[in-house]
This record gives sequence, structure tokens and C-alpha cells, in this order.
Amino acid sequence: MSEDYIKGQINAKENEITRIDEDASNKITSTEKEIEEEFDAHIEEVQTKFDEEEQLRDEAIQKAEEWT
Repeated sequence: MSEDYIKGQINAKENEITRIDEDASNKITSTEKEIEEEFDAHIEEVQTKFDEEEQLRDEAIQKAEEWT
């Protein structure tokens, strides 16, 4: 095997590694976006319910203070 052949093989493997790394990075980014989209709506819904319940609690505390 010639030196040029070996260098060519090394370059080909480096290019393949780079491509695989880029593909993995793209898949990670895509997966993160999917997870965010899936859970953002749920998080907002839970936060809204929490805020409503917190307001009801505050109103109940205020009423209790008025009664005592």
C-alpha cells in the first residue's frame, strides 16, 4: 500500500466521522425541538392552572382574614 492510498483512506474515514457527527448533532437538535414543542403547551397549561389556584388561595386567605 502506498502512502497516498493510506492518506486517502484516513481522509475518507475523517470525512465519514465528520458526517456522522453532524448527523447526530442535527438529530439531537431536532429531538430537542420536538420535546420542547410537546411539553411547552403542557407546561403552559399547568402554569395557568397553578396561577388560578394560587389566586383562589389568596382570595381564601383574604376572606379568612376578614372573618377573623
